[in-house]
Amino acid sequence: MKRFRNKYWAERMTKLVIGNILRYLLLIGLSFIILYPLILKLSTSFMTEEDLLDTLVVYIPRNFTLDNYKVVAKYTNYFTALKNTFFISFFCGIVQMFICSYIGYGLARFKFKGRGLVTMLMYFTILAPPSTFQTAMYLKFRYFDFFGIIKLFTGNTISLLDTFWPLAILSFTGFAFKNGLFIFMM
Repeated sequence: MKRFRNKYWAERMTKLVIGNILRYLLLIGLSFIILYPLILKLSTSFMTEEDLLDTLVVYIPRNFTLDNYKVVAKYTNYFTALKNTFFISFFCGIVQMFICSYIGYGLARFKFKGRGLVTMLMYFTILAPPSTFQTAMYLKFRYFDFFGIIKLFTGNTISLLDTFWPLAILSFTGFAFKNGLFIFMM
C-alpha cells in the first residue's frame, strides 16, 4: 500500500512539475514576443546616427545620447500636449467616476419598470466592440445638432471635432466607452 502511494505521489508530482515548466516556458515566450519590439525601439532611441549606421551595434549603443528626446520635445510641443492630455484624462475620469457611481447606485437600489432592459443595454455596451459605435459617434459629433435647435437658428450644424466637447458630453451622459463596465462595478 505504501509503495503504491509513493508511486502515485511521484507520478502526480512529475506531472505537476512538467506542467509548471511548460506553463512558464509559454509565458516567457509570449513575454519575449511582446516585449522584444519595445526593448529594441527603446534601445534604438538612445543611439546616435553613427550607432544606427554601424551594423555591429544592435541593442546597447556605444554613444549613449538623449538628443533624440530633446529634438522631439522641442519640435512637437510635447509638454503642452502632455499637460492637455493629463487635464482631459483627469477631468473625464473624475466626471465618469461620479456619473457611473450615481447610475450604478440607482440601478442597484431602486426597482422600476424597464430596469432589466436598461441593465441589458448596459451589458450590451460592455460586450460590443467600440469600433461598432465609432462611425456613428464620429458622424454625430461632426454634424452636431441638439434636437435640431442649432440648425433651426443658424441653418447649419456645428462640428465638435478637434475639440474637448465630445469627451465632455460622453463623460457627463455616462455613454463613454466602457462606461457600462464602470457602472456594473459600482
